[in-house]
Amino acid sequence: MKEQIFCILVCALFGVSGGALYDVFSLPYRATRLRALRCISDALFCVGFGILFLLLSVRLRLPDLRAYMFFAILAGFFLYLKSFHKIVAFFVGIVYNRIGKIRKGKRVWRNSGAFRKRKRVGSR
Repeated sequence: MKEQIFCILVCALFGVSGGALYDVFSLPYRATRLRALRCISDALFCVGFGILFLLLSVRLRLPDLRAYMFFAILAGFFLYLKSFHKIVAFFVGIVYNRIGKIRKGKRVWRNSGAFRKRKRVGSR
């Protein structure tokens, strides 16, 4: 029983990492929007993901492919797409916007003018 729980957790984490890997493989398609490039990147992802799963299962001595392993990988992938993907995209957006501001020479941090002289309350 402990081995099955370990196997489910490993497969779920592998699914989450597969979601991150899918984001990397889909970058060329997002940059160009070519349909043929999407087919190629999806095929490369499937082959790469399968090879990585084979290496992981040999390295960790997981049992033969079973239905719960497949569903755990799908659940991890779904978890990444519905939650972790949004968190990663949020932080990537912050970094992207800060880099854009640095290139334009604007203030990057909100309180970068915090040490300026402030007007006193009641004085004119």
